[in-house]
Amino acid sequence: MEEIIARLFNPGDLVVNLGFGMVLEVFYFWLMSRILPPRSTKVYWAAVVVSIGLLMFFKPVRSPILGPLAAAVIPFMLPIIFLQGTLLARVVVSVSSTLALFVGEIAGVSVWYAITGLGMVDNSVVLSHVPEYMFSVVCVYMVILGLLMSGIRYLVHRFVPCGLDDGEDVTLQGRWHAAYVLFVIVQFTVIVEVSCFAFVEEAWSPTSLLVSGCLLSAFVLLDAILFRLIGQSVAGVREEARAEALEASIAAYLHEAEDMQGLLDDTARLRHDIRNHRAVVELMCERGEYAQAEAYLKGLE
Repeated sequence: MEEIIARLFNPGDLVVNLGFGMVLEVFYFWLMSRILPPRSTKVYWAAVVVSIGLLMFFKPVRSPILGPLAAAVIPFMLPIIFLQGTLLARVVVSVSSTLALFVGEIAGVSVWYAITGLGMVDNSVVLSHVPEYMFSVVCVYMVILGLLMSGIRYLVHRFVPCGLDDGEDVTLQGRWHAAYVLFVIVQFTVIVEVSCFAFVEEAWSPTSLLVSGCLLSAFVLLDAILFRLIGQSVAGVREEARAEALEASIAAYLHEAEDMQGLLDDTARLRHDIRNHRAVVELMCERGEYAQAEAYLKGLE
């Protein structure tokens, strides 16, 4: 027990995990909140700080298998639970952000390995290589992640129905969205397993970096294709909705035109009757039959 407490409160681990690590994680979740707004900002950030803070605090003593799995699953589920938008949009943002996160980490670790020659970013050596760590793991990671998340934000708002606009009501048809959810599960599982293996077993060796990079590149390409398919499906549904709305407007216009034509016909008949009555009254007045004309007019009341 004393050993566990000593590891938890090791100054180096506290500085790296709760210092640098929390900054990187907060930056990551801030970027996600820029893509889809939180349901409640206070609840979102409270959940992020508490969950990520606990993960970072217990990182020195967590299981080598369950620990990385929890570190991957919790950030994956938080945006799905606490962000606004359709379920599809939240799933797309979560899996795309997870991919961007791994790409940023691999880029940072690659630069770290190139500068220091060290494989694994271990807390015991970070404090003795702070400038290298700040440049490679922090700066490179944040720049790459920021660029990727900006692209994800554009793609999501361009191709995915987010449900954030008041007038947006897009019901997607077909089985592709169910297939995409299954693909997300498979994709996420493979990424977690490969990353855990590369981090725990291979200590981010060059071979593991290459394999992980190729795998992530393949997933990014597939996600780009899926974004395109989603955009086409959404565009088709929106065009059908516009066509239906246009047909409804035309039908309403035709109905109003028919009603207006009926009123015009009634007005024409009324004017014709008035002219006839006027002619009759004028004829009676010309004959001097004023009493009969008055009686005729009273009969029209």
